[in-house]
Amino acid sequence: MAHIEEFNKIVKNAESWINDVAEEMKTENHSAALHATRATLRALRYRLPVGQAAHVGAQLPLLISGYFYEGWKPASTPTKERSVEEFMEKVQANIHNLGHPLKAEDVVTPVFRVLARKISEGEFRDIQNALPEKLRELWLEAAEA
Repeated sequence: MAHIEEFNKIVKNAESWINDVAEEMKTENHSAALHATRATLRALRYRLPVGQAAHVGAQLPLLISGYFYEGWKPASTPTKERSVEEFMEKVQANIHNLGHPLKAEDVVTPVFRVLARKISEGEFRDIQNALPEKLRELWLEAAEA
């Protein structure tokens, strides 16, 4: 039974993150919050250098890190999106692949807010420094909101 308790803790930790994203999105649809989190984190993962992406993944709850790493091809990292529009297109493509009718513009900021609150201050700065200027602005705006 102790193993079951450990699984329950893992699930509760992931649920806490998804609940926070749902709250930031102002929705009670936790499935939408999960899809938003997956789509945004995947786009961020590909935009960061491999080592930086691994550091971010290490700070995520175990179940969410599974989504973060799912299908990752580190050799193709980092991608070259430099503008907010290009990043949003990547998030939107991820949302489409997950089969959910969300809009990237509605989900990136809420996910970034939660991520910024939950990761260490050093990791926050490392992400900030790894992003190109326009994406860095989006990251900082979301964190400040």
